[in-house]
This record gives sequence, C-alpha cells and structure tokens, in this order.
Amino acid sequence: MKIVEQVSEVHQFIHKNKENAKEKALKDLEDVSLKEFSNSYPFEISGGMCQRTTIAITHAFNSQVLLADEPTKGLDKELCKQVSKRLNKEVEENRLLFVITHDIDIAKNIKGNLGIIVDGELIEYGKSEELFLNPINEYTKRLFQSQSSLWDVKKPDSMNEELIEVKNLNKEYGKNSLFKNLNFKLRKGEITSVVGVSGSGKSTLGDILLGVKTPTSGEIIKSKSFDILKFQKIYQQPPSAFLPNQILEEGFKDLVKLHHLSMKKVYEYLKKVNLEKGLLKRKPHEVSGGELQRMAIIKVLLLKPAFIFADEATSRLDSISQQEVIYLLVDIVKKEKLSLLLVTHDLEIAQKISNNIVYLK
Repeated sequence: MKIVEQVSEVHQFIHKNKENAKEKALKDLEDVSLKEFSNSYPFEISGGMCQRTTIAITHAFNSQVLLADEPTKGLDKELCKQVSKRLNKEVEENRLLFVITHDIDIAKNIKGNLGIIVDGELIEYGKSEELFLNPINEYTKRLFQSQSSLWDVKKPDSMNEELIEVKNLNKEYGKNSLFKNLNFKLRKGEITSVVGVSGSGKSTLGDILLGVKTPTSGEIIKSKSFDILKFQKIYQQPPSAFLPNQILEEGFKDLVKLHHLSMKKVYEYLKKVNLEKGLLKRKPHEVSGGELQRMAIIKVLLLKPAFIFADEATSRLDSISQQEVIYLLVDIVKKEKLSLLLVTHDLEIAQKISNNIVYLK
C-alpha cells in the first residue's frame, strides 16, 4: 500500500470520515515533510522516512495516550528537531506522551519528566531540565557526558592502498535522480562516512558498493585481492542478520563451524562490547535492539573483512554503548587495516572519526 493510503485508513475506518480521508492524510504527511512522497510504497523510501510515516499514522489516530518507542531512530538532526516539535505539540493538544529513547537530544527537547533506567531499574527520575543540570547517579553523569561532541578519538592512519574506486556513479529511480557523478576512493585502514538527510541515498550507495544493488551508470572498481566474503554489511535493522527462531549461540556456532573459526573469539568480542555470555542462550526477539545490533557487529568482525559497510550501525544504541561500539570499530580499522564505510546522520561522529566524508544532498 502507498503511504498516503495507510494514513487515510485511520481517518476512513477509525474516525468514519470517508469523504475527507485522503485530504487529511496528506496534511498529516505534510506535517512530517513527506507530502511529496505520498504516493510512494514503503520499500521505495528510506528507513527514516518510514519512521516519519508511522508518526503521521499515529498522530492521525488522535488518541489520548501516545507511546513513542525510539521515534527518532534513523533520522538526521534537523528531522529529530521536527519530531521533537511534533511530539511537544501532542502534549499541548492534551495527550499523555510516553517516550522511550536512546537519544539524549530528544530527551532534552521534550518537556516533562525524565527517567533513567539501567538493568530494569529506575535509577533516577525528575523534571527533565533539573535532571540535565544536576544529575546525581554516576551512570546518569556518564550517560550525559558520552555525547559524541565530547568524544576523544584519533582517526586511523591511511595505508594509501586502494580497495574500491567509484567513478561517475549515478542512481536513478524512474525519473528521480538519487545521486549523480559520485567520484571517490576507499582505501585500506581508512574510515569513510556517508552523511546526508533521510532519503538522500546513503544506504543505496553502500549496497551498490557491496554489489547487492546496481547503479544506473558509472563504475565500481574493486581490488581483486579479496573474495566477496570479505565485503560485509552491518544492517540498520539488526534482526536482518539473524534467523528469527534460532538461539543466538546456535547461529554463532554455525558461523564458526562453516568458516573454521573459534567460539573463543566470539566470547572475546562479547566482552569488548559489554554483552553477557548468557544472552547467547536467547532468540533474537528476546534481547534488546541495541544488544542484537552488537551481536550483528560481532558476526561481521569474526569473518575478518577487508571492507565493512556499516549502515546506521549505532542508531539503536544509547550514547554510552554507541561510543563503545564506534571506538571498537575505529580500533578494528586501525588493527586489521580494513576499510569502513559508515552511514550516519550524526555529522559530529563523522567528523571525529573519518578520513573522508561523502555528503549526499
């Protein structure tokens, strides 16, 4: 179904307003800057745009209680501000708003009370403004100090050995041009970040470099020193990397057996990303999104890749875990001399860790 139809259904069937359903749906999409994409299908728009569509659908319900579970995941900072403004408006319209987020900025921007939870326990609670000014708990202090603007990390040193060369790359969908005439090189031992607003083609670019999507025109020249297995992806949606009904440990054992590796290495990586060994006894849906994302990163690192495409690899993580994972990836690039292509909405992260940045408009 096209996204405008999905929003229209709410007005048509919940509010019994068949005559003006589409008109109202277009207004809801306009409020989240998606009116021009109203006739798109979900698979034709980015993850961030899909996220905004769900906000439009939820807003259309006009319910008294609104639960927003990671509402800014996959969105650039400007859109995060728009979402925060929209959520504050829900409160002004007399709704009860309950937000779950890893994003410290959205916690600052949304008025009201703030609670900090660690291991299922509410460790600190109070007015948002007061808590940011005077946190008491040590974890809360660490959380607030782990924002990317405060990170102290050294960029990797390039080896000047080319792994991938991109020449005059173009990608079009129908009459729409996603990007054109892209020219850049990816070298061993370097981090290249791709930065741009939601829907600008960041994920598509990475998939083209991996070879899972084809460009409209242009050339991708890859080093012949590595087979296809050495080109790996960390997905934006971590469930994409796992079988849904398989215990995580069984999946890792299959990987270890297939590629003649060692479970000892799995346990070492678990420790590096602060995950308990006991989590391996669970299925993917029985751990949090952040925990599963770190598991997905471990799966990729076990294969000792030459190139990693990390598609919003830390978007589901809290700022402490995000810092730990980014530091781990930087350390891996330095030690293993691989090439990392990082898709991110956070320009501060890109500027701190990247040797090169590709900006997509």
